[in-house]
Amino acid sequence: MASFILSLTVSGEWIYFVDTSDDGLYKMKKDAMKLTRLSGTKVKAAGILRIEGSWIYFMYNREPFKIKTDGTGFQKIGL
Repeated sequence: MASFILSLTVSGEWIYFVDTSDDGLYKMKKDAMKLTRLSGTKVKAAGILRIEGSWIYFMYNREPFKIKTDGTGFQKIGL
């Protein structure tokens, strides 16, 4: 199966993206030396809106979510 990258966002030394092969949210060092999956939850077709401080904000199924850049704190944002 082909893999595509969605929502590529760069912040500091890290590149954040969604990989369509497993619908995972990932971060990778700019030098490509470290790749980390941030959430066990599938984030199919998620769009990363922004990275602010230690939080990644994104949309999933038209609803806002956030997760910390270390992969903890995955939660839906109440509006």
